[in-house]
Amino acid sequence: MECPLCLEWMENDEPRCVICGHDFGPSVQTASAVSTARASVGPFTFRRAEAELSAADLPGPIPFTGRDRDLRLLRSFLEEPIPPQGRVVVLQGDAGTGKTRLVEKALREMVSPPETVLWKTEPFGGAVIYGPVLTWLQSLLEVGAGASPSDIRRRMNRLLTEVEGLETSDGQYLLAALGILDKPNQAVHLPCENITRNLYRALGRVLASRAGEGQNLCLIVDQAQWTDVATGRFLDEALNGFIGVDLTILCLTRDANRGWHPACAPGLSLELEPFTAEERKRLFDAVVPVLEFLPELRQQYIQEGTGTPLFLEELGRLVQQVMEENAGPLNPEDVANIIEIVPLSQEELIGRRIDLLDERTRWLLDVAALLGPDCSLGLLECFDEIREDLADQLRALEGMRFLERREDGSGNDFQFKDVGLREIVYGRLLADQRKALHQTVAETIEKAFADRLPEKYEILAYHYEKVGQAEKAAYYQIRAADHRVRLGESQAAVDIYQKATELIERLPASEENQTRMARILIRQGHLLRLLGRTGEAVACLDTARGLAENLGNEFLAIQARLERVIFTCWGKNGDAEEELERLAERISETGQAAAECLLLNARGVLNLHAGRFEPALVAFRELAEKARILGKQQFEADALNNTGLIYWRWSRYAEAAKCFRAASSLRMRMGDKFGQVAALLNLGIIQEQLAEIRPAFRNYRTALGYARETAFVQGQAVLEINLSNLERRSGFAASAMERAARALELAQRIEDHTAEIIAMENLGLAYGAVGRVEEGAELLEQALVLAEKAGAGEQQVQIGLDLLDVRSAGWAATAADVSAPSAISRQESAIFDRQATGLLARVEEEQFPDLLAKACRLKGRALFLGQESNRSSASKYLLRALDHAIQSQNIFEELDSLREIIGWSFLVENLETERMEGWSNRLDRISRMLRVQELV
Repeated sequence: MECPLCLEWMENDEPRCVICGHDFGPSVQTASAVSTARASVGPFTFRRAEAELSAADLPGPIPFTGRDRDLRLLRSFLEEPIPPQGRVVVLQGDAGTGKTRLVEKALREMVSPPETVLWKTEPFGGAVIYGPVLTWLQSLLEVGAGASPSDIRRRMNRLLTEVEGLETSDGQYLLAALGILDKPNQAVHLPCENITRNLYRALGRVLASRAGEGQNLCLIVDQAQWTDVATGRFLDEALNGFIGVDLTILCLTRDANRGWHPACAPGLSLELEPFTAEERKRLFDAVVPVLEFLPELRQQYIQEGTGTPLFLEELGRLVQQVMEENAGPLNPEDVANIIEIVPLSQEELIGRRIDLLDERTRWLLDVAALLGPDCSLGLLECFDEIREDLADQLRALEGMRFLERREDGSGNDFQFKDVGLREIVYGRLLADQRKALHQTVAETIEKAFADRLPEKYEILAYHYEKVGQAEKAAYYQIRAADHRVRLGESQAAVDIYQKATELIERLPASEENQTRMARILIRQGHLLRLLGRTGEAVACLDTARGLAENLGNEFLAIQARLERVIFTCWGKNGDAEEELERLAERISETGQAAAECLLLNARGVLNLHAGRFEPALVAFRELAEKARILGKQQFEADALNNTGLIYWRWSRYAEAAKCFRAASSLRMRMGDKFGQVAALLNLGIIQEQLAEIRPAFRNYRTALGYARETAFVQGQAVLEINLSNLERRSGFAASAMERAARALELAQRIEDHTAEIIAMENLGLAYGAVGRVEEGAELLEQALVLAEKAGAGEQQVQIGLDLLDVRSAGWAATAADVSAPSAISRQESAIFDRQATGLLARVEEEQFPDLLAKACRLKGRALFLGQESNRSSASKYLLRALDHAIQSQNIFEELDSLREIIGWSFLVENLETERMEGWSNRLDRISRMLRVQELV
């Protein structure tokens, strides 16, 4: 049940709210059910049309005229091959200029037209999260105003069976987007980015299914200037290729600088200019075939008219009426009068036609203008004022070309013939009429969608704000922000919470309003912390704590304090430890289970970053146990992952792998494919350390698939790097080269400089492995420059060692062949030795234990390539390298050290045969284990 005072959802049937102490009684109503006085909407005074034309009486469709160049360019572009990252076409032009008609004709005339999906936005679309996406989803599910949550769940289950690759968890994310949740205030309990990326995966799968066997999809985004930010981000990610089909996005907009415009440059951009006088003449001749009719009017139109197809269609209708009503010869005075009354602007023309409607039909048209995409027969029937003769009135508006019937089976049966018509209708409303209609529409939506309100939070907030009801507008703003948090849209939620606080500030400072304000500020502070806006977050949390303490609300005060102390958990901080201990006592007394989980996690993180691994481990283990009991799988997964990281630091790889497997299993049960990327990546790294090559490769590839499906480009880059490493070390250098090149392209695309350096390093090593030493060395030198610019000390040393390795590998191979001449001069040998000595000293001085084995090995190689007197020291360095590799369980470095020792063994005197045989056997075992054909 929901508390009407603080809006929190109670998980148990408590008699009182645990946040504000409100007593639940039978007479309590939620804020959404509070009745408000309805303003009068009438009476209207409009003239009734003397006669109404039927659809059969109207002119036919406007012929395509005047866009030949634009059509040729668009069609030619659409016929070209689609690049892997997709492509974008931007068509810009005013309302009625024929953008949609141009696209339809170009697609129809293609040799192999793609499958198309249409997303339409509305003037208030920027306020509705995933607005056009959800309208499309509702169409697929055939969801109308009368559909119940159980109906939608049943239809979602059907969609899951129809779309290949969709899983039950994907359906849960899609249902959450539609506002269908088991508990209205319950989040998915995942980090924001995880939620967003998992939703992307589900939407991508559904979109891909629309492409069919051709795998060629054209997504048309109509009225893109009103696209919300969340939809825009999804479209940008779709262009990264994660949907898995050849994608073309056609963006139709009035203003390319508003709403969504692609992050990448569009492949084609067309601006539809106003028609020339010659083009207007051709259009007029096509629409009004009686050329001798009123040549004065015809000439005036050609010289001054707007010339858009929509205006022409309406003008043609008006001219036809005038012709029918004025049959026979006309005198000059009649001609002058007709010219005077025929409008030259679209707004004036439509306005005159609106004035001919009777009161009931005009009221229906006005309601439709406010409803936008929800202009369905089922919803219109909920309005008492227009229910009578509704079907007849809709047919009249359809016949008069205001509305047209949809054929998508969604229940949204009607839409405006053109969005420009809708804007004209809405713009002609007087202020009082507009306000009264917003009130009526809001109340009707509350009633019609009583069991599906989360779907309409943004719309209701919009309507009540237009009405000026600050309390109800604030209520729905809070609810809309909560809904955005559930969908991972943190930034948008912060902005809406801010609007809600501004609305509440206008209201009396009652206990109810102050409680809501404290709650909003805590949530806002939490999101701001996640977004890295520390100063703003601290200000919100400190204000919330002050309000909560003044109210005597310990629950909210503890939440504010806990969020505040989390800021100080990154490092050694005595104040944070003391505050955590004080909070632990208060949280235990108040029995706040979720807060206790947060506290344990904060305590573990504080100790982890302070280098106190034992107490961190204790906190994470306790958190995992408590989360398991409470059924909070995300907390449990995080605790297991952090525990695995501690074991990793201790080189207890088997225990670390066990933790990562458990965390991965939990994320799988939660349907968290995005979280699975990190879990499987960590597990794969540990499996490499344990020489479990086949499982490591399998987990990397699975994680890479999830990273692609969730549009996680950074994860793709890292996984391609790891796979490249694994393949190169396992003897598949050509495949490793391809992966490293792909990782480099991905890293550069998202400007991830760390991944870029590592990918470039891997590509250089792969070139070296196939004998292209100079190209490999050049890439490694570039990577070294980037690492120096980034100030990455350990990475600089590692790349320096790689560079020495690649350059000297050929020398070492030649030196091992006693019959071949020396490939290295004495001077080169001395330089190599100095460089190896310097890098080894830096490794030891700066304590880079992971690099010690390689540094010792290369120092040994340098000594072998030098003077004969150095060979005794050289063998000691190689043996030291082998010992370090074994101690750190670095199987790949152990393999390289063994190869080096055996390769130089012919120069080492008194080498024990038995020891040599043991090394050779170990080398064979490792080589066989790594050379796994199934890898590729």
